[in-house]
Amino acid sequence: MSSPVNLTWAPDLLPPYLFSAPKIRVRRPIVWCDEPSIVIAATRPSLNRHFTATNPTLTKMGKKSKRKTKTKPPVVVDDVTITSDEVLFKDPPAKEDCPICFLPMPVNLVCCVSLPSATLTSVPIYDFVIANKEMANKHSYHHTPCCGKSICGGCVHSLSKSGNNNKCPFCNSESKEEFEDTLKRVEANDPASICLLAKYYLHGREGLQQNKERAMELYKQAAGLGSNDAHFQLGYKYNEGGDLKKAKLHLETAAMAGHEGARCVLGIMENKSGNMERAIKHWKIAASAGDYVAMHALITFFKKGTGSRKAIKSTLVAYNNTCAEMRSEARDTYIHTVMERL
Repeated sequence: MSSPVNLTWAPDLLPPYLFSAPKIRVRRPIVWCDEPSIVIAATRPSLNRHFTATNPTLTKMGKKSKRKTKTKPPVVVDDVTITSDEVLFKDPPAKEDCPICFLPMPVNLVCCVSLPSATLTSVPIYDFVIANKEMANKHSYHHTPCCGKSICGGCVHSLSKSGNNNKCPFCNSESKEEFEDTLKRVEANDPASICLLAKYYLHGREGLQQNKERAMELYKQAAGLGSNDAHFQLGYKYNEGGDLKKAKLHLETAAMAGHEGARCVLGIMENKSGNMERAIKHWKIAASAGDYVAMHALITFFKKGTGSRKAIKSTLVAYNNTCAEMRSEARDTYIHTVMERL
């Protein structure tokens, strides 16, 4: 039989507030034993963090049973989960790089045009788009239907100059049946190809009759496969149709995945609803990712007295740095080539 443990008081080792706060009541005495590794825990859970117990028979003292809390299931609308503001306004992931030149790929082609840096008085790219409105919605990438990959316009121009414009830079195939290749990729559930086919139906291209309902079905299919562009297109179309709830959900999904265009549209929607604080948050994130419309909106409202100079300057620096990272001589040449064709 083991010898009994001699328990003695050790008030100098107790938390000081036990003696200064009369409102704290300890139902069971807190004692200290001769062996420093054994401490009897307090009954009050808020005091247990000041003590340790290595004896398994003593660690059970003073513990409350943990109640299992039921978590509410997330709200889902049109296969999109409603997210909290904490998740919504987190920094987006980095841009996808072109697999050939390894430069970040912007959503719009004009975002990487070589122009002077933006200032507190003007955004040159915004002024450029106002003068060339047909360039506003031009994509900066080219989709290769045979492999299902995308490359930037600058690399497309470089390949055409080298005489390899009829060959895929990845599989080296010379197939000229791009539409048939796109249909094959659609059957393989490639989200980029599904978005491309939806675009054909939306505008009636490649010999297809215009069918907006079919286009929306394809966009929904691509969105279910994780396409940010599909979420953006769905949000944009729902916004045009007046279904603001569905529009917001799809745009938020695209924005959290790094689509700065969707983030900018969210800022415009919040501004129209009178939620100026949320609009500014969206525009700051979008402008930092290189969106010229968001940067122009921030400067416009700053001139009206909204926002601090320090905040707008930090966003302006991030915007100029992002635009500089996306520029290249090949992309500039491609932009001017596109403008000549229009």
